[in-house]
Amino acid sequence: MGKFSSNKKAIALNEKLGAAIKALRKKENLTQQQVAEAIGVSYQQVQKWENGRNSLNSFRLLQLSALFGLTIIIRPDGLIKFGALNPYRIKTDAPVISKK
Repeated sequence: MGKFSSNKKAIALNEKLGAAIKALRKKENLTQQQVAEAIGVSYQQVQKWENGRNSLNSFRLLQLSALFGLTIIIRPDGLIKFGALNPYRIKTDAPVISKK
């Protein structure tokens, strides 16, 4: 398997993971800013993850798992699944923005 093929798989995985993060964030009614503050990054970084432009390191992935209260399972074939509730869920103090 060549390097180009490997890069394509990494990009595809970043895009899938980003879409999953965005869906979880919206399900929890959190803004990118609230997620960023909860795990100590900028909202621009969250935006880049959600768009698949940047990769997550394992530490940030664990932080997001705790924030959303889920285990995140990434299979070797690139399928992303969400497992049972994570007992180490982070409670964010960030205010929920009301939608008017």
